Amino acid sequence: MLISKRHFRKFGLKHALFIALLCTVGCKCNQKSPKAPDALTETIPIDIPPSTFNIPVSYSLVELEHFVNAKFTGVFLETVVHSPKHSKDSLKIRLERFKPIRITSDGSELTCTFPLKATATILHSRFNFITKKIDPIETELLITLRTPVALDKNWHLVTNFSLVKTTWVKEPEISLGILKINLRKKIDPLLETKKEALTNRLDKDINKTVSLEKPVSKVWHNLQKPILVNKRKPPHLYLKFICKSISGNFVLGQKEITCYTAINAQVVFLTDPNEKTTTNSLPPFVKQNKTLEYSDVNVYAFSAYEDMNYELDSLLTGKKFSAKGMNAVIEHIEVYGSDSGLTAVITTKGDIESKLVATGMPAFDSSTQTIYVKSFGFDVATNNILVNTGDALLHQKIRDTVKQALTLGLDTLIAKIPHLIEKGIAAGKPGKSIDLAIRNFELRRCQFALGARGIHIRINVRLAAGIDLKHLKAGKKVQLKPKNH
Repeated sequence: MLISKRHFRKFGLKHALFIALLCTVGCKCNQKSPKAPDALTETIPIDIPPSTFNIPVSYSLVELEHFVNAKFTGVFLETVVHSPKHSKDSLKIRLERFKPIRITSDGSELTCTFPLKATATILHSRFNFITKKIDPIETELLITLRTPVALDKNWHLVTNFSLVKTTWVKEPEISLGILKINLRKKIDPLLETKKEALTNRLDKDINKTVSLEKPVSKVWHNLQKPILVNKRKPPHLYLKFICKSISGNFVLGQKEITCYTAINAQVVFLTDPNEKTTTNSLPPFVKQNKTLEYSDVNVYAFSAYEDMNYELDSLLTGKKFSAKGMNAVIEHIEVYGSDSGLTAVITTKGDIESKLVATGMPAFDSSTQTIYVKSFGFDVATNNILVNTGDALLHQKIRDTVKQALTLGLDTLIAKIPHLIEKGIAAGKPGKSIDLAIRNFELRRCQFALGARGIHIRINVRLAAGIDLKHLKAGKKVQLKPKNH
């Protein structure tokens, strides 16, 4: 539009500015909407490195002591001995446990101390007129057993007790008239002949009852149960650890017996949770010569765009923003994956009707353990005839709010990982006989890949886990009561 000097003088400066403003409005209305990048259409292959679960399984020596005390009780030895001087002189000797059995460790072997009470009662004597008024004599002795410890191929505790020492608290002497009999000379040989009955039974019952097979097998199978990673729309996707091998380093400590168990597992993805991939039986125990405290676990997570849009719509649609006296309300929001990154298209209404296209890429900050969207730049088209400071502030507020909502949703997803791992190690309740602890959880790496349906997330975590055994049932009590001699 051309304005001559004559027309300019006729209409005046005010009218000329009005015409120029009309021109400006026309240009703004014809402005094209920002070009949103095309959505991804192809799926991408996801490769997850194998995981190693290092889970020490411990059995307290206090618990082993409780088990032995509940198992071995009452009479240990009961027999009749005769005087070497005359066969008519006879005594009844009874050995019984009367104090708790003690089990200690020096780090290489277990020591088991049996406290026994020795009771000698005169049965017959040539000096009956003298001895019939003599009460039974009592004294104490300690039987000391020692054993190395190991695990057999079935994950059961193996001991090989041997009697190493008999300690008398007081010499067991009894008088038969003018004769004095030292019962130690009688009892020590009997203990020697009966030591195998005690040690064999002790070895047998410990091996039968004290086993790591049940808790380790539980972990082995629980890890291989499918974990649902997306559920809003079929086909559902499941994560599953397929356990490949297991080994352990068996260590005797001062206060506990520990098997540092290492399970190597490969991650697979399933659409059918009933697909037969589980290794059913726990492999035999294989000894390794290293001990690792921390597990190195690689986990997969998936966030569908459909789920993200549902959450964003619930959180942000209808949300009002204000800046410099201007207002805008989010009318619609949609996120999807593109070659440029994670793209969000936001439309607003109110004082400003605009379309905002923002694109960035999810990233992980290991120092702060947080997820953020980096380089979340945006293009905008607005109906406002004069783009001003209010517009810029409003659009920036909207952009930052969407950015925060995106990271909030991803953070929430990542926060579920410790629970998923704990659930994998011990699905359901661990039970009264097992304590499970997971500690020192550290998210080390978080890698994002955009696909056609959602964001694929490869997560590497380090954690310390441990299982403590407790309250093993002793079963039927053992009373070693040999026949009279």
